[in-house]
Amino acid sequence: MLFFESRRTKWIPPVRSASKYRYKLAFVTPDGKYECIRLPFGYVNSAADFQQAMDKILAGLKWTIAMVYIDDVTIWATTWQEHCDRLATVLTRLINHNVKLKPNKCHFGFKKLKFLGHVISKEGISPDPQKVEAVQAWTVDQLQISQRCTDST
Repeated sequence: MLFFESRRTKWIPPVRSASKYRYKLAFVTPDGKYECIRLPFGYVNSAADFQQAMDKILAGLKWTIAMVYIDDVTIWATTWQEHCDRLATVLTRLINHNVKLKPNKCHFGFKKLKFLGHVISKEGISPDPQKVEAVQAWTVDQLQISQRCTDST
């Protein structure tokens, strides 16, 4: 199994109905008032909007040759040639939608990959052992504090 992973893409979706909502993203500096024309990360819905945009860009490819979680794209294949073909397909989509990638954040040809708390390899998907260790190391006190924070009663 081979993978491509991209992290921290530079593309940010345009603000929906830009002129209608730009004032909501305005900020003031000593040099004047500015309004964002691209949705910056850090705002409440930025990550959700970016995820939605990536879902649309990679529509038809998700779950078949690629997975996307916000700004992480993972492509899998069983042979090197298949990996290159799939990579070309995904990169073409990204290019067609003006998504730019930082080369130093792109990684190619993994045989084993940690992704969202899991280890993915030709053997399949398993929990990341480091995450399992962290959960097993929790004390009863930590679990009780955690339960109190989430208890709705």
